[in-house]
Amino acid sequence: MCYFISPFYFKVPFRLREYFYKKQKFTIEIGFGNGDFMIHLAEKEPEYGYLGVEVSSRSVLKLTKKLYSHGITNVRTIKLNAYMLFSIIEPAFSVSRVIYNFPDPWPDAPSRRVSSKKHLLLIHRILRKDGSFYLATDSDVLKEDMEKNAGELFYIEKSKSPYFDFRTKYERRWLSERKNIIYYRLRPATYNGDYPVLNFEGGISVAHVIFRLKDEKKDPQLNLPVRLRLEDTVIFIDRPYSREREHLYPVLVKEKGFVQKTFFKLYFTHDEARLVLFDTSYLVTTKGIRMAMACLRDMLLKTGIFEIKRDTT
Repeated sequence: MCYFISPFYFKVPFRLREYFYKKQKFTIEIGFGNGDFMIHLAEKEPEYGYLGVEVSSRSVLKLTKKLYSHGITNVRTIKLNAYMLFSIIEPAFSVSRVIYNFPDPWPDAPSRRVSSKKHLLLIHRILRKDGSFYLATDSDVLKEDMEKNAGELFYIEKSKSPYFDFRTKYERRWLSERKNIIYYRLRPATYNGDYPVLNFEGGISVAHVIFRLKDEKKDPQLNLPVRLRLEDTVIFIDRPYSREREHLYPVLVKEKGFVQKTFFKLYFTHDEARLVLFDTSYLVTTKGIRMAMACLRDMLLKTGIFEIKRDTT
């Protein structure tokens, strides 16, 4: 039984039914923390497939251990940015519920809030027509944002009583401090516009390049850092961290408002060199990632040290 969907192996586009045996209804919880809320619901609702999305490795590990000890089989976890995941879920409009308990209000970064238009669009994109987005917050900033941004996309229902019969750790704390908690239930309204989805053209293979070496004794000297704008994508490649016959290039790719940071690794084996994705912890191999690798590939070819043997960019 595998509870954790490894980013090394999950497929793009992301199809929930591939990870839940015979489940037809799905609930996604964003930022599940210690996981107790999701465990409580999953035990009560075995007909649902539950997916927990987190960026904290510690939270993912803790919940995985709890799922194993409880013998729960209808929960999976993934370590990834939730909105990036929502951009690649197929088919669209296939999730029954999205739940987000007490998200960070990001007071100085409106674009990172769950209540930003882009994020609400992505939640709208994955919800079934009869689905619901549940949000609990004590933040006045988020409450104001929800009133301003959500009305175009959702029918808004508000309550001072929770929709679920379990109190999270933070909820109990805020209640003891007599904070004003609002519970939202948002049901999708009709929307005919575009969604800010990522372009994952290029198949599901992991991007990499294998070079033949024309000169085995030379190491590449590239004019870095470099910043490029290609189509609607911004690519930044920094100077590498290097040791003998191995170079680690920091890479940033911004596309459709999504930012992905990773490393490309160039290493040498006998008469070959390989350029590969080094860190895939939060990574979706999008068109922008492939474009960035192609840019670095072209820079390496211009040194005259390499020629292409295999290229999946």
